Amino acid sequence: MRVSRSQRRLLLWLLQECGVKDVPSLKAYEELERQLRVQVGVPTTMHKSDFGNIFYSNSISSIICKDFSHPDLAKNIVIYPDESDRPISDFSQADYFKDLPRSELSPSYYRHEKHYFVNELSRLQTQEYFIPRVWITRFGEVYARGQYVSFDVEAGMLRVQSDETLVKAIELKDNFCDLATTQRLPVMIDDHGEIIDASCSPDREIAGGDDLVVICVPLFCDDVSGARSKQYQKHINIYTANWSLPSRFLQQESSVRFISTSPTATGCEQFVPVLDAVKASQMNPMRCYNAATHRFCRVRLRVPCLPADNPQQSEESSHAGVNANCKCRRCKKGGPPEVRESDDGYHELYTCGSAHRTVSDTRSEVQEQLRLACLGVEKPISNMQTRTGVKDKIACHWIEKLLARARQLKIAQPGISEADLVRDGLTWLGTQTSQPMNPLLNVPNLDPHRDTPVELLHTWLLGVVKYVWHMLHTSWTDAQRNTFVIRLQDTDISGLNIPPIRAAYMMQYRHGLIGKHFKSLAQTMAFKTYGLTTPAQAQLLRAMGELSAMLWVTQILDMDAHIQDVTLLIGNVLDAFANIDPARIIVKEKLQVLPHIVEDIRRFGPAPRYSTETYECFNAIFRLSSVHSNHQAPSRDIAAKMADIDCVRHIVTGGLWEDTDGCWTRAGPDVLSTFRDSPLLQHHFGWTLETPPPSAGSVQLPPRTRRVHLQTRQTCASSSEAVRPASFPFDSSWILGASVISRSGDVCTQHSWVIVTDNEGLMMTGQIAEILVPAMASALDAAHEGTSFVVVERFLLGSVRHPTTGCPVLRPPRPDTKVFEVICSTAVSLLLNVQHDCEAAKCAIAASSRTVRQERQDTGIREAGVAHNSDIRFYLINTHALHNAALLRQYLPRSLLVPLPLYDDRLKRHHELATGLRVTEARKRAETQKKRAETRQKKVQQGGTAVPGSSRLARSARAMDVSDSVPGPQEIQHPASLGSDGCDQNGFDGDGLSGRLQPVAGDRSAGEGTSGLSGIDSTCAPTTRCRDDDRGTEVARQKRRRLD
Repeated sequence: MRVSRSQRRLLLWLLQECGVKDVPSLKAYEELERQLRVQVGVPTTMHKSDFGNIFYSNSISSIICKDFSHPDLAKNIVIYPDESDRPISDFSQADYFKDLPRSELSPSYYRHEKHYFVNELSRLQTQEYFIPRVWITRFGEVYARGQYVSFDVEAGMLRVQSDETLVKAIELKDNFCDLATTQRLPVMIDDHGEIIDASCSPDREIAGGDDLVVICVPLFCDDVSGARSKQYQKHINIYTANWSLPSRFLQQESSVRFISTSPTATGCEQFVPVLDAVKASQMNPMRCYNAATHRFCRVRLRVPCLPADNPQQSEESSHAGVNANCKCRRCKKGGPPEVRESDDGYHELYTCGSAHRTVSDTRSEVQEQLRLACLGVEKPISNMQTRTGVKDKIACHWIEKLLARARQLKIAQPGISEADLVRDGLTWLGTQTSQPMNPLLNVPNLDPHRDTPVELLHTWLLGVVKYVWHMLHTSWTDAQRNTFVIRLQDTDISGLNIPPIRAAYMMQYRHGLIGKHFKSLAQTMAFKTYGLTTPAQAQLLRAMGELSAMLWVTQILDMDAHIQDVTLLIGNVLDAFANIDPARIIVKEKLQVLPHIVEDIRRFGPAPRYSTETYECFNAIFRLSSVHSNHQAPSRDIAAKMADIDCVRHIVTGGLWEDTDGCWTRAGPDVLSTFRDSPLLQHHFGWTLETPPPSAGSVQLPPRTRRVHLQTRQTCASSSEAVRPASFPFDSSWILGASVISRSGDVCTQHSWVIVTDNEGLMMTGQIAEILVPAMASALDAAHEGTSFVVVERFLLGSVRHPTTGCPVLRPPRPDTKVFEVICSTAVSLLLNVQHDCEAAKCAIAASSRTVRQERQDTGIREAGVAHNSDIRFYLINTHALHNAALLRQYLPRSLLVPLPLYDDRLKRHHELATGLRVTEARKRAETQKKRAETRQKKVQQGGTAVPGSSRLARSARAMDVSDSVPGPQEIQHPASLGSDGCDQNGFDGDGLSGRLQPVAGDRSAGEGTSGLSGIDSTCAPTTRCRDDDRGTEVARQKRRRLD
């Protein structure tokens, strides 16, 4: 929160009036603030891009150093790949480190006041020689995977064994320096007799006696409005996070760190200084104080991936997005109609593609486009971009300049050859910039195609689920929509871990829902649409629900089995879409990129771990800093404010910093205890302390005024059909408990559906009827585990799935009698979500006992609700639920959960669809051509003429001054109205729409020269570049000529 100088003076005065001692003066306070900013703050530096745009960024090196100097974070930083045999939940366990060259991993290990480096000869405590090749961890213990070295007596050399062995790092005794100073090292050879370099590792010299580690920092880029109002004030932001921390830290808002923002500079421009810092850290690692080891270390930065929404990821991978024939940024599937509508080409759209995009291929394509631009002809470039899907935003700027320059050269020198044009253009380009293309294409071990993971929020929730929702509600009548609203509002959300469902609101604003709404719909729609959907739509709902649960698994027990299930379910979703509209996958980029998520799960870990939801939440923090800026220097003001926030957070949460005397100090105990004892402050800073979870089986009692006391005969436990343990005291007094903690850590209340261990030690599914706490606990607010009992109504698990939803079915053992099981409170294993089978029970809609509340008052108007048929007590276990999805699959039989393919022979099915698609698409193209010809003929009859060369690049080239001294153009983009399918008129999905708009005319943050927007030709594409008012005047002049 920004506090003005007058407000600070007022606050200090209030402290004095309240009798607080040692209140500083305003001048002393500001001097202390300045000193802390120097000692603890993050440096903010100015940068100027090749386009001439000025922006400010915070030092990413300093940000990571803050993590190392924070005791709570430093002790949890994972610097070696984790190969523990346990469920995969963190990035350190993923295959990314296996694919990365070993030279890019952390090379050093410290023990016995010695540093051991990979590829250096060392000696074990057993006096055997050993060369570590890579360091790993297993259950917190460091291991070295390397090769034993034996002495070859005949050759008089050390022979390195070919097989690698795993050795505990604590078994290392002498490092290379010890061996080199005590003896002369013999020559080393491999099994083939080739001599192996036995010299000192170059990393040892770079480390300079400190630890040398590698930290992974993803770069998130997004466009955000800097205003709270509906007026869009575009800012391109870059955030990062320390991915070397466990996932429980990365889910907190405090893990997101601000790097830079600018209303004018693009994301690729702002990436340049960040990537320069990453590259510089390879040979000159930054020196940090490690609060966990109390030693200094040197840190190399590594960019593992680029999380963002789909339009931004297309830009980062130099991809044309939805406007290209090959719409997938990851592979080269697709193409012109004759390719994508062929049997093999159409089938390839449902796979990960046979040919993946690579950095080298993309760089070559961009270089060829720059060469073609030197010839002054636009058509070959646009055709190439459409054909290959490669379109680099940085290169497009220089392509426009090269086109204009070549055309002027042709006019000045009519006979100039193509070779001379290319030579002149490339020579001029070299004088303008050293980076004429996307800087992400020149980062070692970073592939923007492969390392832009498929993201759940924008690709699944705001993509697939949004498509399904639109398909359904647009096909319903008003009566059907009302029926769905009533059913949805009746949903039992216990065990779903979602906010209360507001069904009427969701239907009223059905075209403007956000991620949390689609997350709720994905888990519940399949149960509430019976009688409202066609068989094909019901099939799609089932496939979507089954895949949603698998995508949100946060702990993967068996990676191969999980990948196999996800791959099959993705195929079901795409095939279900094809049954409704075979052409949908051709036009929807998100459907084409969805199969690649299986590669990302294996490479980066569970999909929720690299979701952008945490980054999106951080946009609120950014917006608070933006609204208090006068927008004269927004990039500088916001960056400085974010640096101050990092400084305060580091101090208050207990971080260390170096004072003026060179000592590492931290805030006093009173400051630290204030933060640790205040949930309000923790929430304000987005920092949740690690607290032990409540013990399983503990029971929470209701407030004293609402407690119910019962005798055993008054409880369900006294039923003749109840099975009680031997330890249950029959003659006792009880209090009804409010909730019990399950083994999974969930809070289970009365009527919650749970999986428990019965008195025979078998797993049982049932519904909690009562939670009984001994009356002696009445003086307490909670009862400890082992002293309370839970009465559960038993239900039997069916052997077959529900035919529509595919969920397991529950039924009571006896249709007319309830059977109870009395268990110890510690036997409750898992909370799950269960829905009544209203389709089988034929539950009707009737007036309910609930009344409509307005202004916190009952109106007396009764709400319509679902009247459940109590005679038919069949229930469905919601396997579409995201919460506890992985745990549920450990308890239920595999036969009730194994994914079933829609088609055993998908290839044959896709060929059938392609055959019909070629006919329908040809008919559509013919109709389009006919309408286009009629429109052209109508314009000719009305006396209208077309202006030649009115394409985007041509207009930009004519309007742009090619003088070398002219700064780069400013991008101005126009809003596009949303279509009925949630996409804009240019084909961008809804989640990318708001991110592609520039500040509106007249807005102060847009800078000068944007007030001429009204003169821009309405036929310009959304990415038309306009440099100044002269350009707007020229376009307006062309428009008037056409109208004349």
